[in-house]
Amino acid sequence: MTAASIATRTVKIEIGAVWSDALAMIAREWGACVVLAAALSLAPRLVLSSFFLRPALDLAHALGMPAGTWLGGFVVGWVAGTLLVAPFACLLAVLLTWRFAADPTEQRLSWSDTLTAGLKRTPPLYLASVIVDFLSTLGFALLIVPGVLLTLAWSVVSPVIVLEGAGPVKSLRRSADLTRGCRRAIFGFWLTYFVVAVLIGLILGFAAGILGAVFHLRSILLSSASTMAEVVATVFGIAGRTALFRELETLKEGRAPSAAAAVFD
Repeated sequence: MTAASIATRTVKIEIGAVWSDALAMIAREWGACVVLAAALSLAPRLVLSSFFLRPALDLAHALGMPAGTWLGGFVVGWVAGTLLVAPFACLLAVLLTWRFAADPTEQRLSWSDTLTAGLKRTPPLYLASVIVDFLSTLGFALLIVPGVLLTLAWSVVSPVIVLEGAGPVKSLRRSADLTRGCRRAIFGFWLTYFVVAVLIGLILGFAAGILGAVFHLRSILLSSASTMAEVVATVFGIAGRTALFRELETLKEGRAPSAAAAVFD
């Protein structure tokens, strides 16, 4: 099937089925989720907050942009997120996407081979993430609607890079083609993700608040709960993107989901 026919083909996505598939992926790979999320998401965030946040704040101040202002906060967030956390987040996305998409009935690569192959996919994903984040943020800052449209169009950039080996620019076009004609449903997909992420934060924050009051560690536990909520939401989002890609690929191209699993062959 040509790219043109894929782009013009409208399909009906069952958002409930997509998230059901995502939850099944997490349940099947819960061990990998815990280990990889702790090593590549939780640890970098803790190191960032402990050792690198102050230099970022100092940079914003040196540039005459106090961190309390919108522009200063943006500079701090960009330095901290894009330069220090994002590379680890991209590696996490690569490794978990492959684990989620792999056929559980087939023999898998060893962890060392997986990591070696995953490192090859991380640079293009990182570059694509920088492009997507910058243009989406710019779109939101201008009129909001362009940012929403770009986010919907590029919803499956990550699995396209990981599972198809596409480069940063090609992955943007491929994701736009796959999502065209069904972005209203994809909006529902992201709305569900947002609601779940908020609920996760509220639940962990409530539990941390109670424990903090009991053990007099309220500020520490609330900060830890916020970080944990971000990590859990990140894993949930990776599984959701992978499931959405599988659904789009199956409906638009008629390919079996397992066909995308031989990513590092």
